[in-house]
Amino acid sequence: MTQLRVTALMADGQTMQVTAVTAWQEQWTTLEPAEGKSEDEIRKGLAETLRAYLAENGERPLVLRGPDSVIVCPPGNIPQFRVR
Repeated sequence: MTQLRVTALMADGQTMQVTAVTAWQEQWTTLEPAEGKSEDEIRKGLAETLRAYLAENGERPLVLRGPDSVIVCPPGNIPQFRVR
């Protein structure tokens, strides 16, 4: 099984594993790897999902959910993301 993760790099240098995102008051978009695909296909799929979501909702507060925490990012203070 592929162990790819989406990680957010916050402005203060802290990192957080992200399993789902939502624009405030919207449904969660899950960022879990799909099974049965190559690592490259999974990485590209997760990156494209995240890129499209941010393009559509970048002017709204963004809520990041991880395995053990939730963080709210105000508009204009969206972290950088990495899929690894």
